[in-house]
Amino acid sequence: MKRANLARNFLLIFGLLTLAACGFQLRGMTDLGFKTIYIQQARTTDTALIKELRRSLRSSGVTVVQTPEEADIQLEIMDEKKEKNILSLSGTGTVSEFEVFFRANWRWRDSSDKLWSPPQSIEQRRDYAYSDAQALAKETEEQRLYDDMRREAAREIMRRLGALGSGKAAK
Repeated sequence: MKRANLARNFLLIFGLLTLAACGFQLRGMTDLGFKTIYIQQARTTDTALIKELRRSLRSSGVTVVQTPEEADIQLEIMDEKKEKNILSLSGTGTVSEFEVFFRANWRWRDSSDKLWSPPQSIEQRRDYAYSDAQALAKETEEQRLYDDMRREAAREIMRRLGALGSGKAAK
């Protein structure tokens, strides 16, 4: 019994040392270079992207404020677009693959500036196999792909805002 515990502990310690030696680190808080942000959204935007951005900003120590006057930086989500295209057909003419597409356009400005940055765009594409026999499951898969693309778009906006913040801090 003691020998099994000793071997298990040795393997655990060896695994942890190997993990530490490879440079692995958990994702920590991102220093964005600003403390407050105001998020403005167009009427055509889906609130799921805004919710994901708010969650990511809060976890990075940034406060999302209610008015532009309180903010260090302003972010405008100009629009979002979801598309679904047929990617391939089977020999019988039924759909066998779809491609889903997500795009978000946004811009930002420092609260001391009157001009907005040029609009920036984030695009995500995924494809999946389709079968009429599994229509409900494929509909769920499609929704999960859109959710995943939305989360990835929010992470990309956070990375770009982080680059802005580090550029501001360097000035």
